[in-house]
Amino acid sequence: AGALEFTTVYSTSNLPRLLNNARDDGWRVLGAAADVPGGGKESSGVVAPRRAARRESDWDLEGDVSDEDEAAGAAEGTGGGQRHFDLDEVDPSSPTVLVLGSEGRGLRALVARSCTGFVGIPGGGVASSGDGTQSGVDSLNVSVTGGILLWHFVSGRDR
Repeated sequence: AGALEFTTVYSTSNLPRLLNNARDDGWRVLGAAADVPGGGKESSGVVAPRRAARRESDWDLEGDVSDEDEAAGAAEGTGGGQRHFDLDEVDPSSPTVLVLGSEGRGLRALVARSCTGFVGIPGGGVASSGDGTQSGVDSLNVSVTGGILLWHFVSGRDR
């Protein structure tokens, strides 16, 4: 019982090639992982705070990346050009491939470089209050993350 009864399942032996082909065909490829290879938690965490708010209209799906964006991406260790967005900044009506990193290892470097951007769920990160206690969630397991991301895309189509 479940979605597999109604869904065609595909497999690939070369995920980076599949993602690059999807990107070349106009699909947005969004990665989500607790850590992107070479980056710290500040740069990529699924629920970590974002560096700066950006609008999805800042994305360039054609692959042209400014020198500033290239430098920022290279500093994050993601291969350059990929940007980080909160989920509420992402238009759910655009054709999108979601790539979820494993709980233990996140996204492999070649897979991360194949992404056009990275998406995070806003409101996360562990925050310390004045009394020394901590609140918030520092990470989610991959099934919870996948459910939240899929809900955004499926429910957003009707808005």
